[in-house]
Formats: sequence, C-alpha cells, structure tokens
Amino acid sequence: MKIENVAFPYPVQGIGNDIDSISQWQFSVEQNKAEYILTVDVQLNNKSIEDYIKYDIADYVCEIECTSTFMRRCERSKDGHFDIRLSKSDVAREVTFELSVVVKEHIEKYTNTQLNPIFAGYEISMEPGDLMAYIGKDKFSADIVYEKLNKVSTFMIIREDSQVSQTEIKLDTEKIEILIPSAMYEHYKEEIKGSSTYSAIIHGSLVFNALLHGLNNITSHPDKLWARCIMTRIEKDVEIAKLNINPTDEEDREDLPKLAQALLGDPFKRLFTGIEKIHESLNFDVED
Repeated sequence: MKIENVAFPYPVQGIGNDIDSISQWQFSVEQNKAEYILTVDVQLNNKSIEDYIKYDIADYVCEIECTSTFMRRCERSKDGHFDIRLSKSDVAREVTFELSVVVKEHIEKYTNTQLNPIFAGYEISMEPGDLMAYIGKDKFSADIVYEKLNKVSTFMIIREDSQVSQTEIKLDTEKIEILIPSAMYEHYKEEIKGSSTYSAIIHGSLVFNALLHGLNNITSHPDKLWARCIMTRIEKDVEIAKLNINPTDEEDREDLPKLAQALLGDPFKRLFTGIEKIHESLNFDVED
C-alpha cells in the first residue's frame, strides 16, 4: 500500500493522532526445503475497531509483495494472527509485508471511543476498502537461512584464486570472498580446513580482518547477501542488539571492531586458546 505520510479524509488508527491507541505486533519467519512460513500476531488495542472486526464489518489484512518475482498476495484474519506459507519458487531476495485493518461493508456512522476530539460533531462514513487502521510494515530476506545466521558461512567464503599473488578480499559478491593464492590454499585445504584448533586461529585473524573490512564498507553494498545477513543478525540477535552498534552509522565506526568480535563469538579468545593447544601438542610451554 505504501501509505506512510499520507493523509486520509477520515480517521485512521496509526496515522497521525487520529485515534488515541497504538497497536503492537510481532513476526517470525521459519523455513523448510519448500517454503517460508511467515507468522504474524497483532494486538490492536482498540475495542471499537475490534468490535467492527468481530461483527464482520472489517478484517485484519496482510499484504505481501516480492518485487523480484512480482509476487503479490493479500491475506485476511479475524483475530490478528497470520500463518502465511510462501513457496520458495515464488519469492527471491526481499519480501515485504504490510498490516492494516480494512472495511468490508458500508458504515453509515463510524464511531470510535478513542477518536481524537477534533472529529467531534462530524458524521463519518466509510466504504468497503477504506482503511480503518494502519498497523505497520516490515520485510525479510528470502535468501537468508535464518536458523544459520550465527554461522560465518552464511556471509563469507574462503576460496582459491590462481590469479592472485597475495590474499585479497572481495565485497562486490553475494558473500564476502577471501581469495587465497593456489599454493596457500592447498596448505589451507590439507592442514587447516576442518581443524577446530586451526579454525580458531583463522577466525581470529583472516576472517576477523575480512569481516571488519566488510563492516567498514557495508553502506557501499547494502543489497549483497552478506550485508543483509549481517544486518539481520544484528537486528535479531538479542545480545548483539544490546551493543547498539550500527555499521551504517558513521558515528559508530570506532566501535566496529567490537561488533566484529561479537558477530564471530569472541574470536580472539578462541585464537589464543588455539595457540595454547598447539603449544601443548608440541610440548612447549606458553611464555608470558
């Protein structure tokens, strides 16, 4: 609908101060091999509008759109709860959805106990399709595996590149790519990859530096999968959200190393633990 900053000739909850009540809502996205399941729960907090819904004069509505595939759907609910199944073949990249309450039948004299006093004395009528309440909008990425957001593999990959003479980092790809010269990659593949001890060292050095480079340049690649995965992780992970560090905010730039460490799960601690294990396996004493 895209109705933000739009004025209506009748009162709409959620638009300006027409009606003195604020709705609350939350959503989650799960997925299986074939589909995404979008679950939404709305608490309207306005008895008058809830009564219109109860008596089948209005409905909760969720409009879903994917601009990449031109998919559009409209779902209705009587209790503010939605379980919407979207086939993975119908969506790609970003999926947006918008929540509202829409009139179904003609209302000769609309009333609401929480109506702004500026409407006192006016007779308000509403027609089918009119907006009774605007609840809000949000989006999710249809190419993000939400259950695996805490895994580095969702946004980064290490691969061989015979054309480079030293390690390079690419950000203009869907995942951050760490490109390693062929000779180094053979060493990585045979002796490092798959080892938890060596992986900790790689995470605390190579991966950390690549991630920090990505965070410093995330505003230049907002539509890439790696950037969307990171931003979604920051939003969804409660502990990381508490840091209140936004990589797109210039004022937070000095705190990006702290954010990178949180995203990788304290990589420096694991790096030193890995080094200690190597020393122990070689029967060396760790020196101060």
